[in-house]
Amino acid sequence: ASKPNANSAPLRDLVQGAFFILEHTPVSAMGLNYFMHFATGSEENWHRIGDRLAPKDGWNEVLEGRPGLLSMTILTNKDAPPGAQFRVKVEPSTPVPFGVYFETNEHYAAPERDSLKGLMGILNDRWEEAQIYASKVVEHILTWANESK
Repeated sequence: ASKPNANSAPLRDLVQGAFFILEHTPVSAMGLNYFMHFATGSEENWHRIGDRLAPKDGWNEVLEGRPGLLSMTILTNKDAPPGAQFRVKVEPSTPVPFGVYFETNEHYAAPERDSLKGLMGILNDRWEEAQIYASKVVEHILTWANESK
C-alpha cells in the first residue's frame, strides 16, 4: 500500500492553524485533492490506458481518425464518513510525454452545527487515509488498464 506524502503534513497543519485563528469563518464544504502524473513508457501503453477506460468501438463507427480520451471523471459516494464523495479525473498529462494525469477529490459537506470545527476534525482524521486511498485508486486503475482484456 502507498504511504502518505510526509512533506504534506505541514500544509495540513497550516490550514488547521489558519482556521483556528479564523474560527468564525463560514464554511460549507471541504475537499482533499491530490494531483498525480505517471509516465506510461510508450505511446502504445498510453493509448492502451485510454482505450481501456473509454472503449472506442462505438466512436470508431461515427468519428473519423483515431478518437482518444481527453477527460473522464468518475464520482462515487463513500460509505464513511456518511455523505462523503470521491471523484477521480483522468486525462492525458501535459508535462509528461505519453503520461497520464490523475486528479482525485474527497469531498465533504460541512456538518450543520460547528461546521468549521467539524471539517477540521475530518481534515485531521482523513488526511493520511485520503492520500493512501487516492494512491490506491490510481495504482489500481493503472494496473487494470494495462492488463490484457
